[in-house]
Amino acid sequence: MTSKERVLAYLERRIPDRVPTSYRATSEVTHKLLAHFGTDDFQVVRRALGIDGFFDVSPVYVGPDLHRFGDGTWEDFWGTRYKNIQYATGCYAEKCFFPLQGARTAEQLDRYRWPSLDWWDFSCVSEQAQRAQDQVVRGGVYSLFEQFNALKPLDECLTDILVEPEFVLDVFVRLHGFWMQYLERLFQAAEGAIKMLFISDDVGMQDRMMMRPDVWRGFFPPFYRELTAMAHRYGVSVAYHSDGSIDPIIPDLIEAGADILEPVQHVCPGMDREHLKAAYGDRLLFMGAVENQRVLPFGTVEEVREETRECLRLLAKGGGYMLSSCHNLQPVTPVENIIAMYQVVQEEGHLYF
Repeated sequence: MTSKERVLAYLERRIPDRVPTSYRATSEVTHKLLAHFGTDDFQVVRRALGIDGFFDVSPVYVGPDLHRFGDGTWEDFWGTRYKNIQYATGCYAEKCFFPLQGARTAEQLDRYRWPSLDWWDFSCVSEQAQRAQDQVVRGGVYSLFEQFNALKPLDECLTDILVEPEFVLDVFVRLHGFWMQYLERLFQAAEGAIKMLFISDDVGMQDRMMMRPDVWRGFFPPFYRELTAMAHRYGVSVAYHSDGSIDPIIPDLIEAGADILEPVQHVCPGMDREHLKAAYGDRLLFMGAVENQRVLPFGTVEEVREETRECLRLLAKGGGYMLSSCHNLQPVTPVENIIAMYQVVQEEGHLYF
């Protein structure tokens, strides 16, 4: 099978020739892999490691100028500002200015400059998709809570959800309206090529959710249901991304139409791989799972190989599993460990169905 055929089999709940793989990593890791394989073309790395992955498409931003400031910060089209934070082995861009910080009223929301669809040129999307060659096309990221947290600091977001629920719903209605229009335009422009999109709404911590499950249920499922219904009309599968412990809401996500759970951080309470497969495997696909806090960065090559085999053993039976690290591969991760993870799938990924 080609990578495209393999990933389509996964999305369509058919058995592929082997378990498909995906890739998520910091830019520093990608540069390390390029150097290891002596190339500046990631497609060389992808083929060497048997990474199936996805081909991402997006419209071109043509809206108002996005400013870079003298202090080194920059803004996105939402008006959120970011700065690069250096750490021992790399760099992450972190939010440093929130355009709705302190806002509490509909009037303040009315004064905010919400993005408009005419800020994007969608005419290039079909041509982009034609360059996908042997990969499945992915397009679009939808977010309510994470985007709310880009407009307001996290402490305000969590407080508002409890004490200003009408204000939060007003924000979500406006965000949802934008995303629905944007994504439908994207799907139309892709002319049927897009097969997957992400809901990116992290609500899990290492040991529990950021909010009570009943509080979560009071806000998110109706919006997700409308989104997934629209995506499914265009033949697009919906992956829900949240790190951490979110088992209490997985049945709600399934009911709301999510097709895939990503990234399966199985060391967190309730996220045990065997439990997830037994409880939800007939209704939900899984993506990710290879442990990325201890084994991949700090384990031996053999420990990585055993962790990879355990993920295959627990999640791949009957299909419905796409293997990758359970978060971005970090710069401290040895290249040998990354290669070992993908080699196991290349050599043994056909044995676990």
